[in-house]
Amino acid sequence: MTWLLPVAGDVAALRARIAALPAGDASPFAAIPGAHVGRLVVLDGLADPRGGPPSGPLLLVAVDADGTAAGATAAVAGRLGEVLAHCEGYPAAGDGADVDRWLRRHRVRDGFSLRPYPDATVEEVRRALDVRARLAAFAVQADGLTPAQLRAAFVEAFGR
Repeated sequence: MTWLLPVAGDVAALRARIAALPAGDASPFAAIPGAHVGRLVVLDGLADPRGGPPSGPLLLVAVDADGTAAGATAAVAGRLGEVLAHCEGYPAAGDGADVDRWLRRHRVRDGFSLRPYPDATVEEVRRALDVRARLAAFAVQADGLTPAQLRAAFVEAFGR
C-alpha cells in the first residue's frame, strides 16, 4: 500500500521526526503485522505529468505487508500517527475511522510489489534467514571435520 500525503507546515520538523524513529525490531513498521517492507520519504515536490504546477512537499508512506489493504491502513494509522500528524488534513483527534478515511483518500494504487518472495509470509522469510545464518555458522565450525564427523555434526545441528 502506498499513500502520498501533502505536508503541512514545517518540513524540517517532519524530517526530524522521521529521523528519530527507531530502526530494526523497534521500528513502527516492525509492529505492523506481516510487514515485509516499510518506507517513509519526504518528497520536495512532484511534477504534474499534465503540465500543471508541481505539488509538494509530500510524504510518501509505503508498506508491503501480508493481509488486507484495510489491515495495512489500520496498522499505519495506529503506528505512525506522530508522523502523519505533520500532514495536511490529518484528523486532529486521531479517531481511527477518520484517519482511515483520510488515508483512503490519499492512497496511490501500487503497480507492482518489491517483495522478492511474493508467496512467502514474513514469518517464513524470517525462518529461512535463520536457517541460512545457522548454516553459515555451521560451515565455519565444521571446517576440517572428517565426513563421518561432518555428518554427525550436521544431524545434531539440523536434525535429519
